[in-house]
Amino acid sequence: MPKYHFEVAKTYAKSGNVKKAIDHCKKSVENNPNDFESYRLLGLLMLIRQDYDAAKDRQETCLWYMWQEGVISEKQYKKAIKYFKKAIELGNKLAISDLGVAYEKQEKYGEALKYYKKGAKLNVSYAIKNLGC
Repeated sequence: MPKYHFEVAKTYAKSGNVKKAIDHCKKSVENNPNDFESYRLLGLLMLIRQDYDAAKDRQETCLWYMWQEGVISEKQYKKAIKYFKKAIELGNKLAISDLGVAYEKQEKYGEALKYYKKGAKLNVSYAIKNLGC
């Protein structure tokens, strides 16, 4: 039952038992390391606990897996742009090149170039690659 711990975590979260919800979310992530939903819930639970650094890490991981798994598809680039900008605000420099890709997929090449250059200045390898450097 691959989503067992995630489902149990949701139940505990709904009942207000944050500690047990976090424990099961962590088990869910261990069992399913690519499960962005578990990372997202874990990040939200960390926010409730006011553990902001841990929350930021989990949310960044969630966004990355959503992008890699194709959950954020071509039709959702406008929404993806919003999330990548938020990830950048939270300090995720890798999201800079992802934002460039999202703009490029929408044929907004000037915006894409702007973010690739920003990423390259921060030594983000994917941004540097997209600039052809």
